[in-house]
Amino acid sequence: QYFTYRAENRTLAEIGIWGNGGETLTGPDGTERVRSLRASHGLLQALGVQPVRGRWFNEAEHGPAAEGPAPIILSHAFAQRQFGSDAAALGRDLVVNGGPAQVVGIMPRDFRFLDMSPPFEIIVAMRFDPARQNIGPYNFEALARLNAGVTPEEAGADIQRMLPLWLEAWPLAPGS
Repeated sequence: QYFTYRAENRTLAEIGIWGNGGETLTGPDGTERVRSLRASHGLLQALGVQPVRGRWFNEAEHGPAAEGPAPIILSHAFAQRQFGSDAAALGRDLVVNGGPAQVVGIMPRDFRFLDMSPPFEIIVAMRFDPARQNIGPYNFEALARLNAGVTPEEAGADIQRMLPLWLEAWPLAPGS
């Protein structure tokens, strides 16, 4: 649905999906398990909250051909605890789940993501390849921002219009 809604919608300014989880982070003080927010392209943009330092993920960092260290965004509290300040954290190279990662942003001090409890410490970019995705037991939630002037009823009608497009592009497995 995410791929269909992103490509075919007429009413959404941004749409993103998310999941919560845990990542193994290796940094200057050793290895620890941290609470994560796994975010697709569009999620942070739909929220409209800019990092206080650095930047959001860009669309290329979510694709299968993404190169270089995986981008991560830190919560303000985690940047303070881990590095002493958000300025010291930005641009730092870390290891997340055994792979190279780089801090590209720090979220504002008062930013909270919905009702996530305990709160996230890092945000990691989900990487998808639409050509290789298949229907599976995915458990993501979505968040979207409407285009200016669009009513919730208009957005609902647009989603209804897209459901057959989604089912045609991504047929359900037998027995689903």
